[in-house]
Amino acid sequence: MLSLQEILNRCNIQGKILEHNGENRIFLFFEFNPAWNDAIRKVNGSRWSKTQQAWHIAANQATADELKQHLSVEPIEENIAWEIASIDYVKLLENAGYTYSLQKTYLLEFKSFAEHFYLQNPMELSKADIKQYLKVLAVQKGYTAPQIDKSVESIQFFYEQVMQQSLNNYFEC
Repeated sequence: MLSLQEILNRCNIQGKILEHNGENRIFLFFEFNPAWNDAIRKVNGSRWSKTQQAWHIAANQATADELKQHLSVEPIEENIAWEIASIDYVKLLENAGYTYSLQKTYLLEFKSFAEHFYLQNPMELSKADIKQYLKVLAVQKGYTAPQIDKSVESIQFFYEQVMQQSLNNYFEC
C-alpha cells in the first residue's frame, strides 16, 4: 500500500503542513486538475484557502487515510499519457515552423482538449467523444466556427503528428 506522500508524488501534488486559524492543516498544491479537485472535495472537512490558493485538510491520520482513498491512482496511467503527449505536442509544434501566434492558439486548444479528457487515455477516445467535445465548445463555451476550426486543427495535429494516427479514424473534417 502506498503512503500518502507516495500518492501525492504520483499525482503531482505538493503537500505542506501549515498552521491555519490555529490548527495544523495539510495544504495541497497542484496545477489545476478537475479530478483532484473532486477527490479532495470528498474528504471530510476539506476547505479551499483563497489566500493560499490551495485545498487543505486536517493534519491527522484519519483524514490522510481518507484522502488516500479518494485520490484514486487508477487514472494515473491516463494522466501520464496526456503529460507525455503534451511534451511531444510542444516539441513537434515548435519544429513544425508555425508562427508563434498559431503555436500559442494550438497549445491553448490542445490544453482545453486534454483537460476535458484528462481521465481517459487519448488512444481510447472515440469519434463520438471528440464530436461531443466539439459540441461542448460550440454550445456551452460559445465558440465561433473559426474557433472550432482552430480546435479541430489542434486536435488533428495531435493525432496525426503526436499519435501518428489519421484523424479520419475519429471523425470526418
